[in-house]
Amino acid sequence: MLGSLFSILAGAGYFVGKTLGDTAKRDAGEAYINAQGYNRERQQYLWHLSFSLDEDEQLRFCRLAGRHVSSTGRDLPNGTHVSAEEDRMLALRQIALKEGWKYYEFGDLLADPVYTKLTGMKCNPNINSCAPDWDAIAQELNEETERKEVWRDRCEHGREVDVFPMDYGSEYRYRVHVDIRYHSWRDKYRNTDLSTDLFHLKGVSSTYEVDNYETEEEFLEAIKKKEEYYSQFQTYRELKDRAFFSSNLKGVERSWNRCKENFSGEPSISDIQNFLYDVMIGVPIGAEELGDELLRIAKDKLALLGYLTQENEKELEPYFDVSNYTLGITRAEAEMQARIAAHEEEARKALECFYQADKNLKARWAERGKNKKAMEAKNKARTAALEEEVRKSIERLDALYADGEKGEKAKEASSQSIHALPSPKSQEPSSITQSTKEQTPPNTKTNSNVHITATGKTYTMRRGNKKSKLTLTKKV
Repeated sequence: MLGSLFSILAGAGYFVGKTLGDTAKRDAGEAYINAQGYNRERQQYLWHLSFSLDEDEQLRFCRLAGRHVSSTGRDLPNGTHVSAEEDRMLALRQIALKEGWKYYEFGDLLADPVYTKLTGMKCNPNINSCAPDWDAIAQELNEETERKEVWRDRCEHGREVDVFPMDYGSEYRYRVHVDIRYHSWRDKYRNTDLSTDLFHLKGVSSTYEVDNYETEEEFLEAIKKKEEYYSQFQTYRELKDRAFFSSNLKGVERSWNRCKENFSGEPSISDIQNFLYDVMIGVPIGAEELGDELLRIAKDKLALLGYLTQENEKELEPYFDVSNYTLGITRAEAEMQARIAAHEEEARKALECFYQADKNLKARWAERGKNKKAMEAKNKARTAALEEEVRKSIERLDALYADGEKGEKAKEASSQSIHALPSPKSQEPSSITQSTKEQTPPNTKTNSNVHITATGKTYTMRRGNKKSKLTLTKKV
């Protein structure tokens, strides 16, 4: 019995001693782990955060890592592929490197001889010999993430949405997803109850108009202004189902803008009638209700613009009745008819221009013929007058030449008589020299084109301010 007691005490002592030894080894191992820079509490928190079903918590984890954890794995820069679980582990390692603590992996401790000695475990240095260098891969991913972060600054809304450049292979795809995420609020107004309410109750087609606005606030403000504008129309206030009011009003306003270009000033009765005809173009057969609504909207439009007065309203009253229109004429057919009419008018104007041009040409040719005949008659008269002048000039020259011959004969006779009877008082034979002066005929008109050939003395002939000389040589 006493032996049994000693055995029990010895066993208890051994147990206590072993427990105290294990505690000491565990404390030593914990102290060693803390000294290595591990942060197991932070790592455990982030691990649970990555698995959270709360989108905000998952987004918090992605912001720390700079990317999403791929559910299908990830292709690494070295060409290898890792699973989704390994990708999550790499994301944790990336966060650890960014925050300055070491990722805790128990396999790494089993390969550490110091830790195994402190804890009394068997060291296995080859336990992770086949595993890649995860820290090096995580560091490479951090560098790639930092490099792609510049895409945010180059994108208009890159800093306003949680779209991570690291999740995309090109900047273009990143920009596309940023735009989608930034305008994700538009989805609320597409094919939803709210969209239906806007469509049917307010008459605003949000499905097509929502893409024209950058922010939701701008869109809602525009909806408010449209509703205020629509409320000015009596037709809008009377309608219970306003689903198509917006599109019908746009059609009426397009017709007004189209017809307004042809107004020379204030629209006349005929201009307003053409506007109403344009509104009714394209209303299908059997859609009298639609045509009636369009005409009522057009009437309200004219009243708002101030073009519907008490004077012209009675005259235009038949044009607001849908029964007075022929339905079923499409806009293409109406435009074709208008083009045909325009072509006919252009052809008529072109024909008139041709006839006028031909008339003007004939008149110019007739005037040119008259001018030609007058010129010919004028030239004939000038030629006859010139010939008469030449004839008279020749006659005068002949007369002058005859007078010159008489004078020469008289001079010769006088000279002979003087030499025959010398003066008694004179010691020398007298010589009387009589100078023959050049005689200038009176001013006569001649033509430079007439050449007169004669013999004798030189005479000066005058035509206007021009002088010409004529030499006459005596024929022997």
